[in-house]
Amino acid sequence: WDQRIPLAALLAELGGFDEADRTYQEALSTYPDVSPFAPAWAAFQLGVLWGESAPVPQPDRAASWYRRAIAYLPCYVKARVHLAEIDLDQGRVHDARTLLTPVLESGDPEVAWRLADIAQSQGETAEAARQLATARAGFERLLAKHPLAFADHGAEFYAGSGGDAARAFDLARLNLANRPTMRAFEQAHSTALAAGDVAAAARLRV
Repeated sequence: WDQRIPLAALLAELGGFDEADRTYQEALSTYPDVSPFAPAWAAFQLGVLWGESAPVPQPDRAASWYRRAIAYLPCYVKARVHLAEIDLDQGRVHDARTLLTPVLESGDPEVAWRLADIAQSQGETAEAARQLATARAGFERLLAKHPLAFADHGAEFYAGSGGDAARAFDLARLNLANRPTMRAFEQAHSTALAAGDVAAAARLRV
């Protein structure tokens, strides 16, 4: 079972999305234990596969896997965040808020970030500003302690609701230097353009 999970991750990295899907699902169907952590993680990876990694995202397919991950492990913060993003994109604001509110105390800055987006979409300006400040402080704490682990997420935040294109590009470059994946190149390229560094963007074109 353990060998199938890294194999599926490798297949996804190489662009073999259908093969990765089959391998993850084989791992789930043959899981030999009762602990919910491993199958929750595999289900979450299937959500990421179809929600973010695939060249044409399939949000409904991804959402079904995130729901399964949460069914295995109700406190799975990342699965709740990713599912809430899909709900928010599809206009299900109440569902997104319902997913995130119970895990706000986790301290994960992505929870506060998405709650800020939800509040902003509902015209709750003061609440949006409060949650955004919480998210920014949370990201900076994580980046101060573990910069390489959170550079990509920090770049995504500052490129979006965080509103700091230069900071986003700096973090994207840090992430790219640490793990030069295709996705890291794409993030560095897009953040370079947003920061107005056309020369750097040209060097990073993939």
